[in-house]
Amino acid sequence: MKRVKHTQMKYILLTVLMLLSYSLFSQQINPKDSISIYLLNRDYEKVIHTCEDVLHDDSTTTWAWFSIGQANLALLRYKKALNSFLEAKRNDPENISILYALGQTYSSLGDHKKAIETYRNILQTDSTQIYARIELAKSYSNIQEYLKALEIFKELVKDHPENFAYNKELGLTYLKLDSLKKATWFMHNAININNRDQSLITKLATIHNKEGDYRLALNIVKLGRMHDSVSIPLISLEGYCNYLLQDYKTAISLFKQARSLGDSSVFTSKYLGISYIYTYNELDAIPLMEKVFHADSVANNCYYLGMAHYGLNHYDTAYNFFLLTQQLMEPDSSVKASLYKYIAGSLYNMQNYNEALENYLLAYSFEPAEYGVLFNIASIYDFYIPHKKNALNYYEQFLEKSNFKPTDEPIVDKKNVSISQIAYSRVLTIREDLHFEGKLKK
Repeated sequence: MKRVKHTQMKYILLTVLMLLSYSLFSQQINPKDSISIYLLNRDYEKVIHTCEDVLHDDSTTTWAWFSIGQANLALLRYKKALNSFLEAKRNDPENISILYALGQTYSSLGDHKKAIETYRNILQTDSTQIYARIELAKSYSNIQEYLKALEIFKELVKDHPENFAYNKELGLTYLKLDSLKKATWFMHNAININNRDQSLITKLATIHNKEGDYRLALNIVKLGRMHDSVSIPLISLEGYCNYLLQDYKTAISLFKQARSLGDSSVFTSKYLGISYIYTYNELDAIPLMEKVFHADSVANNCYYLGMAHYGLNHYDTAYNFFLLTQQLMEPDSSVKASLYKYIAGSLYNMQNYNEALENYLLAYSFEPAEYGVLFNIASIYDFYIPHKKNALNYYEQFLEKSNFKPTDEPIVDKKNVSISQIAYSRVLTIREDLHFEGKLKK
């Protein structure tokens, strides 16, 4: 009898445990907790469907509207997100999380005025919200109200002088206001705090390059490379800074390093090619400049391709590229002078002296400071289109502009004689010839 009772008790106990277990494990997870898990797992469609079921039972459930808005915002469905957040705000108008989401959505839709209004509402609710101040400043910038943005970032930098982002944004805002000195000051502050932002480093170095502060630009790029020594954009930019400083050998080394790491940009190829030209490595320059010109057929690239061929005495080819350069651009006076000089040089070496003379004269008319062409003009009149008086006139102009001071010392090393000495020697000879011919005016 006792054994039967014991067995019955065991059965009852097991049954109770089974019922409790079934009750515990069959209990549904709270829908709000499910939504949190779905959001963490980026399962946004489940978030939407689950919240819609909740709203079907109670359309005033704020968290459900907010969660649908979050899911649609993540899926870039900005209008749907906006409608959901507005519903959530209607039920809970001072909820800061909802207001932030609204501000973000307005910004994503490009409605920056509404975003400004929203971030102001947040600050009215809680003036300590720094993120709202930052987003408010950015929204002002988006509608070009830079002075209002400036005041916010100035206050942030004043309160947090060691904050990288605040210094950066203040510098960039000053830049938009064309206040270059203040802009570079705060951009420098930002980079000294954090040298990881390659975009900011590139922007600041580019500013200094445009202002002619090549050495300062180079130092900034080197600071960035201390953090990332194999950054292709920074290696290429360092090469460009050295190019601007006319340190072509260093520039070549850096451009080649960038290319070895995978840089196939037109920019790097172009300035590597030009650096080769300035170091008289035209054979290396031509393949690069041909690819650059094929990729970007502008006058500047055409001009340097012509220079490369000119350096290799390919005068016919150089001449054609220089003529094409004329067709491709309307250069300023200094570029025109240089272009006409190279056209003239090509024609001279092709023994087309009349046209060479015309182009040398044009080069001088566009840029009188380039008085070296006066020697070329005089030489053509002296030896190829004989006109002694013209030759004498241009030789004398050349000597005057070059401030040549004649001496009585004889020329010892004819290989290293300067063109000024040659010009002076020809002046003496021509004067003597004209004197005996009775053509030299006293």
